[in-house]
Amino acid sequence: VRVVPGAEPFTFEYAENTSDLERGDSVLIHAGRISSTSTYHGYVREIDTRRMRVSIPLKNLDTSVFEGQDWIVDRFPSDVTAEASHTALYDFLVAPMDGKKAVILGTRAKARDYIGDQVFSANALAANASSGNVLSENVLSPNVVAGFSPRSLNFIQQQAIDRAVNCDVFHLIWGPPGTGKTRVIPEIVERINGPVLLGAFTNTAVDKMLIALLDHDPSTRFLRVGRASDSPEVAAKLQGDPAEFFTENLALKYGTVHAVKEALQRTNLVAATAHRASTIPYLRSRSFEMAIVDEAGQLTEPLTLGLILRARRFVLIGDDRQLPPVVRTRGLAHSMFERLKKDSGAITLLDTQYRMHPQIMDISNRLFYGGRLRAGITGQERRPPDGLPVVFIPVESRRDGRSNPEEAGVVVDIVRSLTRDFGVAPESIGVVSPFRAQVVLLRQMLNGVGVAVDTVERFQGGERDIMILSFVRSRGTGFVFDDRRLNVAITRARRKLVLVAHPELFQKSRYAWICTFTETLKTAGTI
Repeated sequence: VRVVPGAEPFTFEYAENTSDLERGDSVLIHAGRISSTSTYHGYVREIDTRRMRVSIPLKNLDTSVFEGQDWIVDRFPSDVTAEASHTALYDFLVAPMDGKKAVILGTRAKARDYIGDQVFSANALAANASSGNVLSENVLSPNVVAGFSPRSLNFIQQQAIDRAVNCDVFHLIWGPPGTGKTRVIPEIVERINGPVLLGAFTNTAVDKMLIALLDHDPSTRFLRVGRASDSPEVAAKLQGDPAEFFTENLALKYGTVHAVKEALQRTNLVAATAHRASTIPYLRSRSFEMAIVDEAGQLTEPLTLGLILRARRFVLIGDDRQLPPVVRTRGLAHSMFERLKKDSGAITLLDTQYRMHPQIMDISNRLFYGGRLRAGITGQERRPPDGLPVVFIPVESRRDGRSNPEEAGVVVDIVRSLTRDFGVAPESIGVVSPFRAQVVLLRQMLNGVGVAVDTVERFQGGERDIMILSFVRSRGTGFVFDDRRLNVAITRARRKLVLVAHPELFQKSRYAWICTFTETLKTAGTI
């Protein structure tokens, strides 16, 4: 890469982005030889097909040293996750044995889950699970939900809230895409008598919880570990000085960390990522009545410990049918949510989805949820612009690499047809591919159009009216047909899903029925 003269400091350009670097990655910048005097550590702030902006946390750095020569940018393995994991494991090991620790270790009887004065047998739970719901409305007695009338929540969502609020040690809320798991969080927080810790793996997920709380009650008071400038959507919704809501702004305002410690002790609602909850001393010493962990399926067990150890009880909210933790170490690939879901009956399935057209939901429902889900909206409410909710477009191009120009060309034609012929706004279209090289190619070809293009991993948690999937290869591999990756890709679409692939890709896999399920169009122009 080479620095761009006159651009914002540390903006580099290159002929083609063939890396898998992403925003937020820790990187080393060097000229080919790593040394203490000519190697710089930084973080990727922005990256696209031609340019990358890096922040280097050094004061008084002479930017001219980067001009006039080529530089190499390598990913730098971060030790933040390792530090947080080790700290959480240590805290867990030295903690006294109690019901929570017994549950985590698997020594507590798995045949029972205590919710208030209700006791559920494992056999009854298993019977309900096989019939459609992990916990059905017949399990709880009517007096548990008497007088409960939250704003426009369905009955299963109400049950999930009650079970979470009244659990003895923990409860799991299994929230498939579009089932409204974020909407139950404010209701749980509102009903907890004591301090609550909100946590997740990513800052984005933490912010989504806070936005849901502020939408529910704009006067909500909380303390977010971090700074307001990193959470602009949250800061924009606040009623009051952001310095009173964010720890770093608070420390700057009063000029002392002691102010943050005092605020943490008196604030009943604290939000932080799992990394920060595990490593910040003044947060590690804070006790909470309940920890609520969103996107728990993406957290390793040690990072989950970093959040739930701070509280007497905990609620894990997630979906183990979506992407798991990203790890390189054996044994960490399974989340605590996934393990407790298998071993315990303390789980409520949110079974009604409100995001997708029913035909799009049917694919995910049949493949990944055993037919348990039901549509909370009609096809008319999610009517696609051309009347076809699911389309498979075959592309006769045999490729086994990481990019496919022929498929990319078809995707571009689809986007043009949707925007030109049907008046679809570009920002309501999303394009995903399993391979970063295909993403780079598509971004180049759609440059300036305004369509979001990214990998499946980066799209998790997002949604668009229309999603286009480019599979690239003519043969299904474990990477292409990873169940959880495919599930995430499919369930981002609200009104229309377009699958672009070689016809043999599905025909020679267990997904062959998709070809007959969808409308097959020979050319993109017939959309």
